[in-house]
Amino acid sequence: MARLKDLIDKGTLKKLNESSLGELPSERLMKMKWNPITDSKQVSEKSTSVNESGWDTYVVIDPRGNPGAQGPKIQLDGYVKKKGGAKRGWFAVPAKLARKAQKMVGAMSGAKLRDAMWDLRYEGVEENINEAPMDNRFQKEWERNCDVLIKHLDHELRKNPTGQTKAQLKLYAKQVTQAKFVPEKMGKILGTN
Repeated sequence: MARLKDLIDKGTLKKLNESSLGELPSERLMKMKWNPITDSKQVSEKSTSVNESGWDTYVVIDPRGNPGAQGPKIQLDGYVKKKGGAKRGWFAVPAKLARKAQKMVGAMSGAKLRDAMWDLRYEGVEENINEAPMDNRFQKEWERNCDVLIKHLDHELRKNPTGQTKAQLKLYAKQVTQAKFVPEKMGKILGTN
């Protein structure tokens, strides 16, 4: 049995393929410079290793202060968690601060050591807080929802609850009333839009 492809000459077949398919989406894609199957090393314009491209190396510090495994932060956090975490004396700190962490383990213990190690993890990290101004729509919606909740609590209080229930409802009404004005206060601090 003859195939359709064999019956049509190559020129007609080429025209058919071009006109029927049109431009393929894959033709618009950016071409890869590196083929993971044929090339052994990735060609990169910016950097040649993972650590140079923004990944910081971290080190595990054991309960005796000895440095252990090195690797990415997320991987070592999982390792530390399996070992028992900070409560058991296991920490993951930046490799450049490993010596400082070792000294801390020798000098401190307990909650003080955990706090110091936590601070050490974020030492040198810039804290640029660029808070967005308070959104007026959010502020109005928040106040409206608080008003609804306060009315609901007042309705429940009018049913004359007794004992602990009455005390809890009064406490909730007081807390919601205080929370109602938080966005307004934040707007004064951060500005509104």
